[in-house]
Amino acid sequence: MRLDIGCGDKRDEGYLATDILGKPDVLCDARWLPFKDGAFSGARMLHVLEHIPREFLVQTMNECHRVTAEGGELEIEIPIFPSDDAMADPTHVSFYVPRTFDYFVDGSGHDEHRRMYGIERWAYVLRQRGGMNSIINVRMAKCAS
Repeated sequence: MRLDIGCGDKRDEGYLATDILGKPDVLCDARWLPFKDGAFSGARMLHVLEHIPREFLVQTMNECHRVTAEGGELEIEIPIFPSDDAMADPTHVSFYVPRTFDYFVDGSGHDEHRRMYGIERWAYVLRQRGGMNSIINVRMAKCAS
């Protein structure tokens, strides 16, 4: 079973749907996931992080790390700054650039920063731009703590 964080109205087979609004399988906040450590083979957040205040990014990413089984993958898709997709939506409270996720990736030159702020370790599987360069797709595998 995989975790769909911020699922909105969509339901995909093989995913447990979570969101803070609507009628997901589990009503919860991405910053505090009510699941056991390593409970999911993977997780995804598609157009979610831009709606979470930036000061909760590390906490949210660490929660994803906690509930994902070792070697499991986290898939993220977000609009990137300064695109209209990122800037026009009044519900977007955080903005990202392609290098943002380097701070979560083992061996990317930010290891000391990661240790200092308690950022859990991931490894890139994929990082690419899409949507006429206005979107970034990131897939990361969980590394051992």
